[in-house]
Amino acid sequence: MIPTIFAIALLTGPADPDRSVFDAICMVESGGDDYAVGDGGRSRGPAQCGKLAWQDAIEWGGVDWDYDTFVWSREHCRWIFEWYCQRWGAVTAEEKARCWNNGPRWRRKYVKTDGYWRRVRNLMEAVQ
Repeated sequence: MIPTIFAIALLTGPADPDRSVFDAICMVESGGDDYAVGDGGRSRGPAQCGKLAWQDAIEWGGVDWDYDTFVWSREHCRWIFEWYCQRWGAVTAEEKARCWNNGPRWRRKYVKTDGYWRRVRNLMEAVQ
């Protein structure tokens, strides 16, 4: 069961009203398919979240959401994305994209995520 405060939050979404970075990441990761499975089954859902990232995010968000149940929900994944980025200090759209792509050490491997960030940025710009 989802605590009331989080049920209300799910209706309004994360505090960051700019959904464009998350939406672009979903397009890059899964082509917008909420039921996509990748990385040999290790990544699932619209943002292609793995279990370790999910665990990091739910610990940060203070919820106990079952990965196998909620990874297919775009709204839950949006929260996971935001909490994961908060946990690892990613604030801007660029930082969030790089963090999501490369994990907690995203700052050390910045160049490695250049192509990923370009794809996300291009999609964000295309919808503006």
